[in-house]
This record gives sequence, C-alpha cells and structure tokens, in this order.
Amino acid sequence: MKGDEIIGKIKLFGALFITVMLVTLILFASGCSQKAPENEAKKVENESENLTSKI
Repeated sequence: MKGDEIIGKIKLFGALFITVMLVTLILFASGCSQKAPENEAKKVENESENLTSKI
C-alpha cells in the first residue's frame, strides 16, 4: 500500500507541476503578444510601402 500512496502523490504533484507550467506559458505568451502588435504594424506598413514603390 505504501507504494501506491507514493505513486499517487507523484501523480498529484506531476499534475500540479504541469498545470503551473501551462499557466506560466500562457501568461508569458499573452505578455509577448501584447508587445508584438506595435512591431508587426510597423513591419506591415514598411512592406506595403515597399510593394507600392516597386509597382
């Protein structure tokens, strides 16, 4: 019975660890995506200017 209890605790901590890592990853990704639109908008403007100047 001791082995089953230990395995149960390992599964519980593993599930908690994975959950925390997923939440951290989601928060990190949302933080990065908030900073990106400014740079992306500038890239799109520059690319559209380049395309119109070539034509």
